[in-house]
Amino acid sequence: MECEDNVDLVYTPPPSSRSECRMRRKATQPPQEIMKQFWDDFNSKFPGLVNTVLPDNPYARTKAARTPKGVIQGQHASKSYEQARAECQRAVERIARECERLNQKYTDPHFDIEVDLKCGRRNYLEGLDQQNLEMLPRGVKRVTEIFDKPEFYINGPTASDVRQGRDGDCWFMAALCTMGNKEGLIENVCVARNEKVGVYGFVFYRDGDWQQCIVDDKLYLRAADYDESVEERPIWDDINRIDTEEEYRKVWQTGSRALYFAQCVDENETWLPLLEKAYAKAHGDYSAIEGGFVGEALEDLTGGVTSDILTSNILDKDRFWKEELMQVNKEFLFGCGTGLFSNWLDPEYRGPPRDRKGISENHSYSIMEAREIDGQRLLRLRNPWGKKEWTGAWSDGSEQWTPEWMAKLGHKFGNDGLFWISYDDLLKKYQHFDRIRLFNDKWTVTQQWTTLNVPWSADYHSTKFVLDVKNAGPAIIVLSQLDDRYYKGLAGEYEFVLKFRLQKEGEEDYFVRSHGNELMCRSVNVEVDLEAGRYHVLMKVTAYRNRDKLPTEEAVRRLAPIRRGKLLQMGLSYDLAHAKGIVQETPQEKQAREEREERRKAAERRKHRDETKKRLQKEWIRIRKLEARQRRLEERLAANSHTGKKTEATGPVQSPSDLPISELKLTENGPSPSIHFNDNHAPNHHVHNRNSLSVRDNHHTSHHHHHHHHHSEYLEGFEFDSDIDMPPDEPSEIRTPTRTSCSGDGDANSDPWNAVCVVGLRVYSKDSQLSLEVLRPVPEDDVEASLDMDDPAASAASENVTENIPQSLAFITSSTVVIVNYRLGTFPANPDSPTDLAVLKHKYPTPIHDTLNAFDWIQDTLQPQRVSILGTNIGGSLALMLSLTEAKSIHAVAALEPICDWTSLDEHCIQSPSTAEKPASLISHSKKVSRRRAAPWDLLPLLQARKALFSTPERYFDAFASPILFLRSPGKDVPRFFPEYLTGPQYPVPVLKPGGVSEDEQFIDYWDVYLQEDLESMQESHSTDSQTKRDPPRRRKALSRWPPFGLDYGISGPTWHHPGQGIKRLEMELPWVKIFHRVEGPVIEPWIRRDTRKGSRKAPTESVLSQQAKEMVDVMRRACFWGREKGYGEKRVTLDELWEIGWAVTAHHKAADWVREVMVD
Repeated sequence: MECEDNVDLVYTPPPSSRSECRMRRKATQPPQEIMKQFWDDFNSKFPGLVNTVLPDNPYARTKAARTPKGVIQGQHASKSYEQARAECQRAVERIARECERLNQKYTDPHFDIEVDLKCGRRNYLEGLDQQNLEMLPRGVKRVTEIFDKPEFYINGPTASDVRQGRDGDCWFMAALCTMGNKEGLIENVCVARNEKVGVYGFVFYRDGDWQQCIVDDKLYLRAADYDESVEERPIWDDINRIDTEEEYRKVWQTGSRALYFAQCVDENETWLPLLEKAYAKAHGDYSAIEGGFVGEALEDLTGGVTSDILTSNILDKDRFWKEELMQVNKEFLFGCGTGLFSNWLDPEYRGPPRDRKGISENHSYSIMEAREIDGQRLLRLRNPWGKKEWTGAWSDGSEQWTPEWMAKLGHKFGNDGLFWISYDDLLKKYQHFDRIRLFNDKWTVTQQWTTLNVPWSADYHSTKFVLDVKNAGPAIIVLSQLDDRYYKGLAGEYEFVLKFRLQKEGEEDYFVRSHGNELMCRSVNVEVDLEAGRYHVLMKVTAYRNRDKLPTEEAVRRLAPIRRGKLLQMGLSYDLAHAKGIVQETPQEKQAREEREERRKAAERRKHRDETKKRLQKEWIRIRKLEARQRRLEERLAANSHTGKKTEATGPVQSPSDLPISELKLTENGPSPSIHFNDNHAPNHHVHNRNSLSVRDNHHTSHHHHHHHHHSEYLEGFEFDSDIDMPPDEPSEIRTPTRTSCSGDGDANSDPWNAVCVVGLRVYSKDSQLSLEVLRPVPEDDVEASLDMDDPAASAASENVTENIPQSLAFITSSTVVIVNYRLGTFPANPDSPTDLAVLKHKYPTPIHDTLNAFDWIQDTLQPQRVSILGTNIGGSLALMLSLTEAKSIHAVAALEPICDWTSLDEHCIQSPSTAEKPASLISHSKKVSRRRAAPWDLLPLLQARKALFSTPERYFDAFASPILFLRSPGKDVPRFFPEYLTGPQYPVPVLKPGGVSEDEQFIDYWDVYLQEDLESMQESHSTDSQTKRDPPRRRKALSRWPPFGLDYGISGPTWHHPGQGIKRLEMELPWVKIFHRVEGPVIEPWIRRDTRKGSRKAPTESVLSQQAKEMVDVMRRACFWGREKGYGEKRVTLDELWEIGWAVTAHHKAADWVREVMVD
């Protein structure tokens, strides 16, 4: 019994999956290399997108050339609609005149459904990719043949007119029901018609633009013509009637009920079937418009923006009712549906839609009205079928209805598809809502398109959109992909899901993400209030491969021989859509690319030059050694002949030294001689010659430095000239890399990943000055975006913005980092006592003294071999000060936005006090102010800092505080007092305040110490002639030579050797210097800055620190390298521009990388 119990408890684990798999192949590479090779093989070596299907399509080329590029300004949201409407009306008028001249009704040559049906082509019923055997119309007739008294509108287009036909476009019908409840929306789509001729013009919104569509008046019928019918005619012929054919026509081919597709409820109203036909033509065929969401159709018909809202995601249901549903037919339109995942447990179910108290699953409904009466929240919905209604509370005949409620709501019972439902039941029975926001003339729209290579890993893409918002206000941002419904069968094998997030330029964290459209993958959007500034839109596109679909190129290859007509129709639609995504290089991008290419080629040339030089030096040394060996051989032979000895070879020749002299041939081949040996004297490496002498053996036993010294002796007389010794440049061939794949046949790598998506961004706002551009960073500046906050790997992968910069510098440069905490500003007098509120205020020159003391301590205590200094702002100016005063002890200096010149801040201000005396309304109109641009954004903070950090103006005229003054004069005298300026919104440029001190008394001339009498006489002259005004003395900014005369390093006393020799100039070299400064957005090209003509594109005002950085670099190059070869200063002192975004971290990393490079140089 126990044994049986134990047997029941025995657990046999399943066999190992590894034991069942095939035997693992023997590894020939490290695992990481195998993984790297797998991903290299997984991705296509030739990524890209088919932009044009049709051969040499001129229409696509023209549209691509007209696509705006660069910075795109906004336009009124209705501008595109008005242009398409006017174009459509003109086209209808021209067609009508042509038909009247020919006395013929209009037949659409591009969508002739009668010929297409009766010839069996079915190009306008079926798509490229599959047949539709359920769509079986039997005839085609014109509107005038179907309707006795046809009218386009009867009492206007309304929701009650709509009745769905025998296709699956309930989503489109529901959208028309929704639009019919708001006056004017349907009329905006049906823009032109000539019913006599039979031509109708419509406009639809597609991929961000309104486009026209013109059709004739032929419509599909449920029954065939009497003479063409096969089954019905024999039966009708047996009936004894006066006119059987006419009776047949009245029964089967007359009125709305005779139509196969959509039909109006009124028997003579025609707008609905003609609109549906135009919508089908725009998409290629009737099958293309089967299946969809109400929101998609409403976007196509109104140009609005759709958001799908899942009922389970609504946070505050009261707020949703008050702020959104109660705005139906005002700001918003609504559709709804249910049964999204009704068959997930039974995927094979193919029966009719299931019923939920009269509500059909996977069917679209339109919300017509929302009312709140006597505490009841009720909504009126419509089924586009025109029948089958809700059977729960507030349905027709339910107990909730009373005569009072019937009167309040104006409701009548009847199976007409209209029904009321409570708000609570709506949220319970319907799973999702399609909400469409409408736009009026107050809104502007800006859009831009681009193409993205979508990686398998689905990261945030490096290409981004940049918004420049001038005026604060609401904005709706929409990221969309091309609507592939217009070219079904050519869309390719990839499906894309879009997401994006918005972050302000210069900030690391995003503040809003797109609202995820769970159902509609065509677009995602977000509504947000934006302050003025620049914003980056980071895109995340996820691609999914559908193995049931063919790549575009493969589909064209298969369809071209058999579906020529249909392929031409759909191919043209494909080409025109993808013309939006063709990336056009802007002049700035082209120039940057050419510069990168030139730098790459220059680096390759330098590398090739170095390699060639080393090779020639090696050959030169080899020849010199062989010559030395030959001389030694000759000396031994001469010595042997002198002593009478005879040397005979006892074995094979082992080295050139064993060869007879006649066998050694010195030939000139290129810049240095090379040695050739006869084939019959090839050395035999299997036999050792004990008597052979080798300089190489003895050489390798020596020390490394002796090795270089020995080679340098052989290089005597060596010459190298790039123009002579370098081989001519040859065009490099692009060769496909060959690599043995690590995957087997049928593996995923046999069909490489090549997902490419065309995306567009539309921004709706009330800011007419808002602009949009695509930012494609160059590879060397490409920085990955941080993960989303709720990403499970965000904590592990995120980089702390407030990271330990010194620790990062130590890691990057592999150096010891010393932080100099110089004193500047306000500090607690007793930091150890929190109750002591006394403070100390430190001003210049305290930070200078602290820095110099710290530098001496580093030199004495640490005794480093090489010292590099990195500083930001004031720290950058202190670093530059050390580079000019302690040059021999410093190897490199990296300065990030240093304050190089405190004295030049006044040059950015208006120095005319008379301007300030004018009223504020006149100041902006004065010539002097109007000619000046707005002050740099950092001018006012720098002026405030100067007054706070210096006790007197003389302090900031010290070269140790303004290091540029080591190299040039300030160009002005020292003011006696701090200049005071008028600032504020009415003063875009600070204006000097008028003071009681005369202009002569405002400045200090250093000669005043010696010329007091002259100064007093000048003041007396000024007081006697008060009417005469003189401008402040102007000085020239004279360049000084560095290092200056009389400067000696570490030696006190006189700097000359003997009397009469004059003052000696110290010989020293400036350290490596690199100054970093930030720019707004992409680096602005110099030619844009210089072009200030009227109507030209102007760069934004540069910051003061950017201008100072450029001037400092220029002055250092001109003043510090006297007598050096051309280009040496440009190599020694460099300037680097970085984008403002991510400046706090990127600048320190760039500087640290540069320091590491020059430290090991």
